[in-house]
Order: sequence, then C-alpha cells, then structure tokens
Amino acid sequence: MFLNILASIRTNNFQDEHCVEKIQALWQEQEGAVKEAFAEGEPVYAVYHDYASDYKGDYSLSICRLTDGEVYDFDTSEQTYQVFEADKEDPQAILHAWQRIWQAEETGELHRDYTIDFEKYDPDQTVAVFIATQQP
Repeated sequence: MFLNILASIRTNNFQDEHCVEKIQALWQEQEGAVKEAFAEGEPVYAVYHDYASDYKGDYSLSICRLTDGEVYDFDTSEQTYQVFEADKEDPQAILHAWQRIWQAEETGELHRDYTIDFEKYDPDQTVAVFIATQQP
C-alpha cells in the first residue's frame, strides 16, 4: 500500500505537554481532506514514523491518503504488522488500543520494529492500529 503525506507533526507522548493539542490541530487542519476521502469511500491513515527510540521517544505523525504508487511517501508492503482493532463503541478507543500495544511491548508479547506504524480510519468509522513487528 502506498501513502502520501497530507500534513505532519513531531511530538512525544510523554515529554511534550502539547502533544494532544498538536494531534487535534493536525486532524482539524486536514478535516476537509478526511471528509473528501470518506465521501470517495477511501480510508485515511495516521502514520507514525521517524521514531527517535521506542514508544517513549519522539516521533513524527502524518495524516495520509492512498496513492497509486508512482509518487509516494510510505510503502507499507515492506513490513509485517500486528493489527489491534479499536472498539468503535469506546469514545477513547484509539488511546485504549495504544495502551494495549504499549502493555504488550512491556510484557514481551509484542516486538516492535519502530519503522512505520499506522492507524487506518475507514469511512464506516472502524479503526485499526497496525504495528510494525520485527522479522524473526
């Protein structure tokens, strides 16, 4: 799958006191592009990349759309992913999915690669988090 960046931020979940505001502003800035993608029946992606270290370090977050592959910013086909489904009945489903991911990593159940992770937002309001895993 090939993705193009619409907009990006750099932040840290634990050290950046403005992290939530930055993420909210990024989504608000791209609201029109998200609505357009959904109207066309296409998903939108929140791509986590350029990790400084692990989940406690700095990272970049980009809102992306699918592209035909001739010109792209990310190619997700080069990676193996573990998928974490978000409960669409839960108003904090994304946060809770990430908490499950961090817990799985802390307990050794998940071995992350820290290359490209992404959240896939479908027009039907389902969300899944794809975590890049280390190759055996």
